[in-house]
Amino acid sequence: MNPILLKLVEALVGMLAAFLIEAIRKLSSRDVANRLATIAITHVKILMSSGMGNEERRKAAFEGIKKDCATLGIDAKDWLINLAIEVAVGKVKADAPPE
Repeated sequence: MNPILLKLVEALVGMLAAFLIEAIRKLSSRDVANRLATIAITHVKILMSSGMGNEERRKAAFEGIKKDCATLGIDAKDWLINLAIEVAVGKVKADAPPE
């Protein structure tokens, strides 16, 4: 095979591999984000009707989410769990029927 053509094919294969790796990384990041959101919404929905105070609910949600993430192998930092709780609270409130 022509050496120039061989170099071109090698470069194209390298670019394709880099593109596919990035696409897979993005898909798995979205999957983790969706799983974290689902976990947070589940905990928030359960705790919203628990009769606990706001700080107690937030702490219980944080601990439950952190435990579920560890069980599922999701490496969620504390700030990310806190953000997921805030977003979940907003989502649950927005989805609730008007009073």
